[in-house]
Amino acid sequence: MKTQIGILRETFEEWLQVNELDYDYWIYTKSEWEAKEGKDSVLKGAELVIAFDNDLINIFHFGVIPEIEDELQDLAESFGYFFEHGNIWNLGFYPVENWQPLPPETAPYSVKLRDHRWEKKRDRVLARSENMCENCGAANASLEIHHCYYRYGRYPWQYPDAALLSLCKSCHAKRQKQEVKWRVFQPRLSVDELAKLERLLRDSLYWYDRKEFFAVLDEMCRHDVDATESLKLLHGKMAHPHERYT
Repeated sequence: MKTQIGILRETFEEWLQVNELDYDYWIYTKSEWEAKEGKDSVLKGAELVIAFDNDLINIFHFGVIPEIEDELQDLAESFGYFFEHGNIWNLGFYPVENWQPLPPETAPYSVKLRDHRWEKKRDRVLARSENMCENCGAANASLEIHHCYYRYGRYPWQYPDAALLSLCKSCHAKRQKQEVKWRVFQPRLSVDELAKLERLLRDSLYWYDRKEFFAVLDEMCRHDVDATESLKLLHGKMAHPHERYT
């Protein structure tokens, strides 16, 4: 059975992935860190150490996205930990004193959804969405929080914020149905094909206008349309990556 610090490590790596920061980072257990840096090094006694040489340095120390630290501290606390900064390029995780124990794993899901930690996570997602459906944009609707994936042994609040969506009831039902269809389709693909498809979507959404990209995909799915020229036109509109933020 995985420990909470083990699941925290797994979840932190998912957070890096969904935020496109999963490069140039290293994770050390307490014994691995002590063997590497010595017992009297910074972050002494940390049960887990994250070292990085990527944009996390700017995020944490130059205030590019200040709310990120709050999100990560809340995520760590959901496992019973908090983190402290060591050098500019690392942080260590330590147990929270007097942490409220988790409900029994066998507790009904409805009981887990009444836990204050889930209520806090839910409020974060609703605030991010400005109380609008993140699929159709409906405002003043009764919103539900959708988990885009589940991992065995986790509680509802033990996920990165980006893994959760604020959806109206109708979009929630549609999303669940479509995600099941996708999972049913996946066995037709090899691991390598899944990786290439994920890369295609990720890189295309980075380089191309989102609406234009999916419009071309729609054309490619029609038997009566040759999408070759649309693909060429889309490729010709490829923007410099920094233009996405101007």
